[in-house]
Amino acid sequence: MSRPPLPLGTHGDIRVRRLGPKRYEARCQFRARNGATSTPSASGESAAAAKRALKEKLTKYKVTARKGKINRDTRFTDAAKIYLDNVKHQVDQRRMSPNTRRSYVSILKTVESYLGDMRMGELEEAVDVVDETIKDINLTMSYESAKKARTVISGICQLAIRRRAITSNPVRSIEALTRGHDLTDDDDETADTSGVPAMTEDEIQDMFGGLEEFCQQKVDETDRLGRRLGKRGAVWTDLPDLAEASLSTGTRLGETLALSGTDVQCHTDPDTGKPFVAVHINAHLVDDSGKDIRRVPGRKSKRPGILVRVPNWSEAMWLRRKAAAGQGPLFPSVGGGWLDQTNCNKRLRTALDAAGFEWVTARVWRKTVGTLMRQAGRSSEDIAEQLGNTRAVAEKHYIAPPTMTHTGAEALEKMINPRRAGTGFSDGKPTVRAKKGSSLTPENGVLPAETVGAAGFEPATARV
Repeated sequence: MSRPPLPLGTHGDIRVRRLGPKRYEARCQFRARNGATSTPSASGESAAAAKRALKEKLTKYKVTARKGKINRDTRFTDAAKIYLDNVKHQVDQRRMSPNTRRSYVSILKTVESYLGDMRMGELEEAVDVVDETIKDINLTMSYESAKKARTVISGICQLAIRRRAITSNPVRSIEALTRGHDLTDDDDETADTSGVPAMTEDEIQDMFGGLEEFCQQKVDETDRLGRRLGKRGAVWTDLPDLAEASLSTGTRLGETLALSGTDVQCHTDPDTGKPFVAVHINAHLVDDSGKDIRRVPGRKSKRPGILVRVPNWSEAMWLRRKAAAGQGPLFPSVGGGWLDQTNCNKRLRTALDAAGFEWVTARVWRKTVGTLMRQAGRSSEDIAEQLGNTRAVAEKHYIAPPTMTHTGAEALEKMINPRRAGTGFSDGKPTVRAKKGSSLTPENGVLPAETVGAAGFEPATARV
């Protein structure tokens, strides 16, 4: 009977032979994870030294052999690293968004603080621990964070099942996750926002007043050395403009931050001969593993680009930012590059909370646009095109049941100017408004976009 092969990732007996004065060589057989057998060796001045040298080399061999290996004794943190390697592979194969990977990496830091030291075999049997972990994240952080935590825990367990480390996924047995008071951000198109209210006109005006007041305070603040923010204050003073951009177009935050100066275009209505401003929405931002913020052509969800005509009250803001941006980002970072969406979200959350609008998110702005468009008589197809969603998603997430009827396309214009409190900051440039009778013509070299959108609450043919 032939000798059975070595188990994968193990070595046989170490043999030592003398090569000469004070020179010894140690050898053994090693079977790699792929089944291949090799004979590593090491030398030393004595037999013991040669054995120690070989054992050090075998340690590296075993680490290589264990790469990607998961068993019941593997710690959750080690299994998570293998899971993230798989996620990176999906990103490289363009089967997953870099932003999704980034969100998984971020939430795993929290999950590991709960489960990191558990063995996979223990985790399989600890349904109650997994359940309490997700509930606690939902309570202390947010519903969306809990959803992502549930996703990554389930993904790691599924990976362990495929590697035959465990046989069942404990996440499948936990209590269903329910939304509390928290509202979702604008990147998760699967979240149920049917209960999220749209903003009223008074709420919008109060929100802008609170935002501008808080952001002005941030600019005026000094640190313990008496220094002010200076140029760094721009990331705060830009927040009201960012909110206005979202409410005048219905774009996602990542799409708004991807706008450049050339995306703001001046056109003339062919029927009336009057000028208007439109914004070309056809890009979004992604984060390459925290190393670089890239502008990627195309809207999220692979929806076609759109040229959105904006309402009158927002034109001054768009033209002012276009003049300042040139060909660069419309909402730049302190260094002039693309703004990090995660950091921007945090600043928006801080400012909105301080303004008394803890329930408002970028998704609420999108729902406000969709709801007021419906109240203005626009179809589900028009709303879906404006928001960059399918009709089903738009109807489920962004169109609230109407509580009143607004006929005609002038619904948004009736808001007049939601930023009634002011148009600029004390240390910033005043708002530049187009003079009456000025001629705004299409820019040279600007290619027409795929479609002309409904411009929030005002269709392209609404003005007369």
